[in-house]
Amino acid sequence: MVFRNYRIEIHPRNGNILPSVIPTVFGCTVSSPSALVVKGSTDERGLVFTDINGSTFNNHPVFTHLAFFTKQFPGNPPEIAEITAVVDLQLTGTNIKSNQINIRVSFLDTYSI
Repeated sequence: MVFRNYRIEIHPRNGNILPSVIPTVFGCTVSSPSALVVKGSTDERGLVFTDINGSTFNNHPVFTHLAFFTKQFPGNPPEIAEITAVVDLQLTGTNIKSNQINIRVSFLDTYSI
């Protein structure tokens, strides 16, 4: 199983203020195959949101884990673009619009177990 860790930053644009429930710096781990399902039951990737220290978000009101983080976008985009799109989609329930924020995702490291 391979794990890739990413840093996620959300920067408000034009003086917009984010609700306190939205972290401005946090992370995610993409596991391949998904670590959120029974071992051997899938080849799909999984995505888990974490705090800045790498601890898994538990019952976060906005960011929910994806047991199946599949390629949902045409043209086989980079994983960073997929993560950016997922963060943007999960923010839609908060009334935050894409034009009110900048989302930056950067690769941190990878490891295998």
